[in-house]
Amino acid sequence: MKYICKRCMVFQEDEAELLPKIQSYIDTLDNSIRVHETIYQERLQHCENCSDLINGICKHCGCFVLVRAIKRKLHCPHPKLPKW
Repeated sequence: MKYICKRCMVFQEDEAELLPKIQSYIDTLDNSIRVHETIYQERLQHCENCSDLINGICKHCGCFVLVRAIKRKLHCPHPKLPKW
């Protein structure tokens, strides 16, 4: 299984190189663990409107929301008001 070290990527790469690597990781995920594209887009919309999103990273869990939102078993980590 492939893993993304967020800390290494954020500090060692510029933003232009980071997004393609995240997308490449997402593309390797098996369909059995992915949500439907409609649900994915809805989740991303909630994240984009959240004040706890910082440069594409969730303040509560440290995940790239592009990755967290696509995984079926994951949820919004907001401690008081989960959005999805």
